[in-house]
Amino acid sequence: MSRLRWREKVAYLVDKSKYGPVRVKSKIWRTIYRSYQNLGRNLPRAFRDVEEFNWLAAQSYRPQLYDGRVTLFWASQDLRAKFDMIEGWQALARDGMELHEIPGTHLDMIKEPHVGELARVLNDCLLKAQLQNRER
Repeated sequence: MSRLRWREKVAYLVDKSKYGPVRVKSKIWRTIYRSYQNLGRNLPRAFRDVEEFNWLAAQSYRPQLYDGRVTLFWASQDLRAKFDMIEGWQALARDGMELHEIPGTHLDMIKEPHVGELARVLNDCLLKAQLQNRER
């Protein structure tokens, strides 16, 4: 940050301030979830949040090497996404990785207005894979 100009520093801080409420909400949700889990009870419907369950699943997931090529649809505006995640997938894919940056977060890239872009890119990838299979 020391190399940034004053306006760039302010813009950076404003952008990062978006993360605060999301992180606090997630921390509270995980505390409630673990409390119910420790009591051996199901989480009430009002607290069932797909995004938070996805986050828990992602935290406990332990990836393994994959012998093929990976196609990654990366949600470019995901508050929790980091570029090192891309490098992590690259390291796991022995035959390389094809990256497609899709606007939106992990969950809203499958909703309007972003789902159209995802559908277009996914369709292109599927057509390409079909052509490659026919050539074999």
